[in-house]
Amino acid sequence: MSLAKIRRWREFGALPWPKKRSQGQGRGAASVELREDTYVVAEALALATVRKQRLEKAILQIFFARPQSKEIFTTSRLPLPEMGVRKALEWLIANDRGSVIANIERAMSLANSPEEKIDLAIDIAYRHFRTLLRRQSVAEKKGINLPRRSLIHGPEDAHALADAAVTALIPDAYGSEVLFEIVRGPLNDLNIDYQPNEELRAYGATLAEAMIREWREREENGLSPLEKFPNISTSAQVAGLRKTSYARICIIRDVLAVLIEASLPLRVAQQVIPDDPVVRHLLEECAQYGIIDYCFYWANMASRGAPEKAWKVMVPTLITLIRLYGYGEDEEKFARFRSAITKLDPVLDELPGMIERIQARLVGS
Repeated sequence: MSLAKIRRWREFGALPWPKKRSQGQGRGAASVELREDTYVVAEALALATVRKQRLEKAILQIFFARPQSKEIFTTSRLPLPEMGVRKALEWLIANDRGSVIANIERAMSLANSPEEKIDLAIDIAYRHFRTLLRRQSVAEKKGINLPRRSLIHGPEDAHALADAAVTALIPDAYGSEVLFEIVRGPLNDLNIDYQPNEELRAYGATLAEAMIREWREREENGLSPLEKFPNISTSAQVAGLRKTSYARICIIRDVLAVLIEASLPLRVAQQVIPDDPVVRHLLEECAQYGIIDYCFYWANMASRGAPEKAWKVMVPTLITLIRLYGYGEDEEKFARFRSAITKLDPVLDELPGMIERIQARLVGS
């Protein structure tokens, strides 16, 4: 690696600068020897950027690297500097092509008039949620069980979510009567059948759905949902992320990484030994706790692809958990998250025995 590239990494925050200590007697300062793990991080960055990958993507790839994968730099968690990880996460929030909010904001920045901004926002929002509904229908036909938080219950709900997303970014896009119908419309008539011990009240996996949840809560408290719109812009998401401690970001990352590792054997077990106690326990927890159902679904999706691409699935999931579901700033919600995930300890502890039973069944057949 050239010194110029290493300097750029340091200026970004992906590598630490050598600390300096005073020589005394006015002789200036001398660089202190770098920690050994700094060289390991530098090697990981070099390998991740060998194909000209953006530095932000390389950092997120390393941040979410699977500990037990065969990638050369993932034998252990690498001590990436906090500044570099935060800047990479903030970059993804603003540049995530799967985010309807980021896509609307990019389109609006190119508009030549307020009317064109509204037209572009409506067009993108409607196409986004109609696409989600179509993909959901395809998954259902294939027998794929989507997490119940991500379900859209028909075209009316898809349109309501699109209108809600536009309204959150452009409050005067619709008249107040239309907006009130959006808030009180088909989404409030959904039959959301949660178990009594549901740990997470939030419905949905998109920013618009989180906004609608807040509207509902305002109505329940006797407040008009039109008085104040929740700020779901990318800048608001970044501001919220900055209020989340780095330790908490890493804890949620570690939980998701563990679930990725567990997903493959559990997926095989559901096919080979569907009546196994571990499989039954997992299904029971997913049925009772929506957050487990949600996290395991995305961990399962990430585990199906190449390890070096797992971050593309899991980083948006991490941001969703922190920003939409409030696990980043809210102490009570974070405690509920940890409590729910702890329910999986028996499942994770029994994985070695379950794998042996899978092998025995395959050998026997």
